[in-house]
This record gives sequence, C-alpha cells and structure tokens, in this order.
Amino acid sequence: TSTATTVTVTVNATPAAPTVASATPAEICSGASSVLAATCATGTLAWYSDMALTAAVTSPVSPTATATYYGVCATATCTSTATTVTVTVNATPAAPATSTNAPICAGNTLTLNTANAAISYLWTGPNSFISSDQNVSILTAGVELSGTYTLTITNASGCTATSSVLVNVFALPILLITDPAPVVSPATVDLTLPAVTLGSTLSVGTTLTYFTDAAATIPVANPAAVAVSGTYYIKATTAPGACVDIKPVVVTIANNCPDNLILVSPTDDQSGTGVVKKAGMTIMATNKVNSGANVGYQAGKSITLNPGTEIRAGSVFKAEIKGCDN
Repeated sequence: TSTATTVTVTVNATPAAPTVASATPAEICSGASSVLAATCATGTLAWYSDMALTAAVTSPVSPTATATYYGVCATATCTSTATTVTVTVNATPAAPATSTNAPICAGNTLTLNTANAAISYLWTGPNSFISSDQNVSILTAGVELSGTYTLTITNASGCTATSSVLVNVFALPILLITDPAPVVSPATVDLTLPAVTLGSTLSVGTTLTYFTDAAATIPVANPAAVAVSGTYYIKATTAPGACVDIKPVVVTIANNCPDNLILVSPTDDQSGTGVVKKAGMTIMATNKVNSGANVGYQAGKSITLNPGTEIRAGSVFKAEIKGCDN
C-alpha cells in the first residue's frame, strides 16, 4: 500500500461587483469628458472599454462616439463580475463659417452671415453688440464697431460650436472745399492746390482724384491746369478701407474777349510772339508793336489803328475781322 499525498485548494472570495455605477454627465458633446464612478465593497475599482476586460481606461473618459464602459472590483487574485455604464456622445456642430462685407466704411451696413443650421445663434461683438439672429445687419455708425465678432451656435442636442471674424470699420474722409478764385483766360486753375481742400479731415494715405462728373467716373485730364469754367468733383479715397467722399468744386474762368478793346501805349505795347488780342466787336489801338514781336488783332466788326500806333520794322502784325470763337 502506497503512502497518501495531499493537495490543498485555496478558494479566495470573489469581490462583489461595483455598485452605484454612474457617468457624470452620462450625455456629452463630442470632445467633452465624463467622469466614471462606482463603489467597491472590497478590492480596487478598475474600468475597461471592452467586455473582455483587456483595454483599461482611466476616468474621466472622452469617447468620440457613444460607448459602454465596464467596471470591476479586483483583488490580488479575483475579479468581480462587470458593471456597465454608458456614455452617450452627441455630435458637436461644425464650426460656423461666418462672412462679412468687411472692411466696412463708417455709415455703411455691416452684414454678418452664417450658413450653418442650428437651434439657436448668439452673436457678440464690440461696443456691447449682441444678437440672436442667424444673419445680422447693423449700421456701422462709427469706427467703435471695429473688432472681433463671435458666433456661437447650438444644435438640438445642446452641443455648441464657436467661430469668430475680425471686422475693421474705417472712418469716412470728410472733404471741405474752397472754390478757387476766378481767373481770366488764358490763365488756368490748379485744383490740386492744398488751399482747395483746406480744413478737410483726411487720414494718412488718403488720395485725391479729380473728375468732371458727380459719379466720379470721368477723370479730369489735367487737374493742375483746368482751362474751362464749370463744376468739377474731387474724390477722397482712404487707405486702407477705400472709404470715399466726393464734393463739387466750381471753377470760374472769365473770357478774355471783351466786346470792345482799347490798346494804349505804353501799357499795351507788344514785344512777344504768338500774341493775339481779341474783341467781340471793335479794337481801338494806339500802341506799339516792337521789333521781333509777332502779334495779331482780331475783332468781329472793326479794327482801328489810331494816330500814334506804331508797327515797327522787324515785327509781324496781322489784323483780322473775325469773332472771338472763330
């Protein structure tokens, strides 16, 4: 008969499953976190993301989709049955794309738009601006409305998304116009002189351009030498922002062709070349045309060279009966 051999089997107590398992909050938006909690009577609480209890997780968790977590109480030798808790993940809306017609000139309408559909909208901005409309339009009364405008949208699950847009509101230029003094043809008027726009409020970089029409579409060919009477227009354009102000300026150029012209010596003696004296009706002359001069007299009715008139040798003189406009 052989000697007996004994084997001892030790049975360790299996810990009870965790109690009062919870996720706070149990419903989150994508990107948010939830705290997993439970109580172990014995053993240490552990959480897993799979039923096989191979993928351990640490609370809080941030699932990207609705997920079930498994909690167990574990001792050195035994693991309890699992207690489950589910975290529901609601989709976060896409960041709302916003648009504006920025840059904006003061006094114009600022439009803020988003195409994203949502349950609610909240616009906030500078100068205590706030609106719950999807698309908003406001009058930019001044540059104090420059700044960052932020839109927060909320979907049916209560999840939110936010985006911002920077808006620059630029001050309008303010033109003050002083009409230039009248001149007599052939003199011209220089519209570019600082005196014409003295007192205007123009920011650094503002440009001035000159036009013949109120819509500022037809440029003046030579604004520094305007030769025709009329109403012209000066346009101020800021940089940056392209804000504009357009104001009229009146040019007066008197006709140098009177009805009757009297030429006396020595005041009206002529020594130049290409000189033409005009009168609508008559010229009465008692002056000198000096040697080397080239002078023409033009009158619509008569030209009278009175005694004392001298047309000196070496000069060119021409008298014509013709109107001022011929």
